[in-house]
Amino acid sequence: MASYPSFYTLRLGKTSTSDISSIDALTPGVQKPPFELSVVCKQVPRTISAGGYALIWLGSDNSKGMATTWKQGFRAVARIESVDLGAGHNDDSTTRLSIGYVFEDSLTKTDLLEAAPAVYVRYSEMALFGMDDYANQTIRVVEHSTKSDIGALLLSCDITQPGCFKGIVDAYPELATIIAKEEETRGSSAGASRSKTALLDDAPINRNMIVHGAPGTGKSHYIEELRELYFDNDKVQRVTFYPNYSYTQFVGGYRPYSDINDDGRHEVYYKFVFGPFLDTYVAALKHPDQRYLLIIEEINRANAAAVFGDTFQLLDRGINGTSEYPVHVSYEMGNELFRQLHFTKAGETQYAGFTAEELKGECVESIALPPNMFIWATMNSADQGVFPIDTAFRRRWAFEYLSIDNSQEVVDIKVNLAAGHDVSWNALRTMLNDKLLALGINEDKQIGPFFIGNREYMNQLQADSRFNAVFKDKVITYLFNDVVRHCRLQFFTGATKPSSYSQVCADFDLMGERIFGDYDLSI
Repeated sequence: MASYPSFYTLRLGKTSTSDISSIDALTPGVQKPPFELSVVCKQVPRTISAGGYALIWLGSDNSKGMATTWKQGFRAVARIESVDLGAGHNDDSTTRLSIGYVFEDSLTKTDLLEAAPAVYVRYSEMALFGMDDYANQTIRVVEHSTKSDIGALLLSCDITQPGCFKGIVDAYPELATIIAKEEETRGSSAGASRSKTALLDDAPINRNMIVHGAPGTGKSHYIEELRELYFDNDKVQRVTFYPNYSYTQFVGGYRPYSDINDDGRHEVYYKFVFGPFLDTYVAALKHPDQRYLLIIEEINRANAAAVFGDTFQLLDRGINGTSEYPVHVSYEMGNELFRQLHFTKAGETQYAGFTAEELKGECVESIALPPNMFIWATMNSADQGVFPIDTAFRRRWAFEYLSIDNSQEVVDIKVNLAAGHDVSWNALRTMLNDKLLALGINEDKQIGPFFIGNREYMNQLQADSRFNAVFKDKVITYLFNDVVRHCRLQFFTGATKPSSYSQVCADFDLMGERIFGDYDLSI
């Protein structure tokens, strides 16, 4: 890994609108002379000093998710010229910078991910640019690591806006070493020829992972984006848990079959059938040079401890990804594993994943998850009547939390209410969440950006003016029945009869967002 100078992210927001407008008006490319900028803010990292570099992000001028006149995103690269730190961490500090390079247009996380998905993982945990980063400090340190790589970020920028590598070097020749290294790896890192297996070897990720968050934060979409980066679709099994889902369905068990025997008579018999867990396990053993993924949607809607049964112990993984504690299996399961893992190669009988010493008769005695088998799941703790997940089960998983505002920019659209005016969906959603928070309702019951649907569906609602009906069917129904059932009078403060669902819906047709109080979000 290259030796990097100090880098920082600098997000300009609603207190810096004049600076944002000035930067947005600059001619793209190398700035000669550099554009001077002075930023006063609190909570500046105490390690910051002159000579470092700042990645300047144009943020929002409001806190309601409404659109801005400029495109929000990564817009310029600057050098830090001087810093006057306040006496304390929460005191005002002044940072003076000179902007040497400005991109043709602001680069969003979506722009960078779409242009170079195989590279994005290398800076996926970087402040501002990462997949799940929502801290609000103006200036933050870039802690360089395998998933916070400045060189990878600059490579993505050059793929998104070709030629910016050269421009940044022209402005800052001392960064040439970093950029030259990335140019050498462009063909392998960004090219389609690089396999997903090689990508995983370079950037290991969690083998047991649960993605959780409030409803509508895009948990399934997040997993699918990662799946596209790391796994071929034919190497993936998907299953959805539900209250009566069982160990037999998930792992495997005997099931009845019917057939016609040699005498032409109909007979019923039982055979051991694998569920998605063992199907994925067998495939991973047969092809140890490939990666296999089992995706579990809504893992807490079934009794996960009962569904996993004794295979729960296999989730304890060592550093190399193999289960630390093998689990003994029944004779019936072991016999079917023996049959499916037996194969002939070059005239020699072999058993995928096992040696002869590990087998007894025609039966596999115990199993352990191989390092190329991954299990990812989604969990929505806001659902009513779900099964709790105990501490012993939880500690065997890595948990990825998606914020209530995760990827909100993707569905920041204008929608029409039947009350006769347009509002920003994000502004409407943010207002509801603020009111829920004021009533002491936890974030896991608030409204995520994708609560109503994905980007395509939201655009369709916008085009055919059905948003009002869908909002009542999904959002008001959810809030009325599941979230504010004990405080409807305090939540629907503008409705004529807050305790009547039908009247709340009728009021919404006439009053729009005013059923929630003295609000006017018209745009």
